[in-house]
Formats: sequence, structure tokens, C-alpha cells
Amino acid sequence: FPSHDTAREDLRRTLIAQIRGLSGAGFKQLLACESLDRDGFFVAPGVYQAPVSKSLWDEELFGPVLPMYVFQDDEEAVQMANASRYALGSTVVSASSRRARWYRQHLRSGTMSWNTLLRSDPAIPFGGVGQSGVGYELGPEGFRQFQQASVLLLPPR
Repeated sequence: FPSHDTAREDLRRTLIAQIRGLSGAGFKQLLACESLDRDGFFVAPGVYQAPVSKSLWDEELFGPVLPMYVFQDDEEAVQMANASRYALGSTVVSASSRRARWYRQHLRSGTMSWNTLLRSDPAIPFGGVGQSGVGYELGPEGFRQFQQASVLLLPPR
């Protein structure tokens, strides 16, 4: 896994503090996310198996950290995901296109990918819902975000 530059020292400190709090919340460390001693504000990527709880549902980790949750079934996964106040994007990995469509109908998420990385493309809208979004960028919908209607009222005839 490549390391990740957090852009600023305060962001790196915040991320490392969040990671330290994971073990107290019952997370099992599979690959440690830690600060790296080099120029810049780099951290090594981390992977943590998370208990099914809301411990990270209301907090965003801005860095190379993957909290993995194991659910009993699709309904439980959707219920927990939809309980988050954030919903920028989601990825469904499944051999079944029917299952991916089921998730698209039930999962509250701004942008969703199926069996591919979540990414933006200039031709299609990208944005989140809840506290992860204030609209869309890119595509026709994103273009309209930067337009403002102008109305001219004429006197009655």
C-alpha cells in the first residue's frame, strides 16, 4: 500500500488521534496506520476490522484508513450505512448486477460504483447526500449548480 500525505500537520495529528481511539472502541488492527518520519505529513495506510456499531458512522477519517465491517446480511449492511449522517459515495462488490441494483435502490449514497473504484468523471454528476454534500459537481447537474436563473417581469398588457 502506498503512503498518503495528509497535506497538513494538524490533519495528520487528527487522523492519528482518531486511529488511537479505534482500539478503545473494539476495533481489531489488521494493518497499522501510523505517522511516517519523512518530509511532508505522511501516514502509512491502515486496515481495521470494526465492530458493527456507530463508532465511526458519525466521523470521517481523512486518510488511508479502511475500517472493515462484517454484516449478517444485506439488510443489516444497508441499515447501518443509512444510519450515517454522511453519504458521499459507496462501492458494491458483487458478481450479481441484480444485487448491485438492489443496493442502489436501498442505499442512501450520492454516488455509487459497482465492482470498480469510486471516481469522478467530467461527463457524469458526482456528489454526496446528508452532511457529505451540498449539491453536485461535474456533468449537466453540476453545471447547473453554477447557474443562476434570471427573471424579467413585464407589465400586463
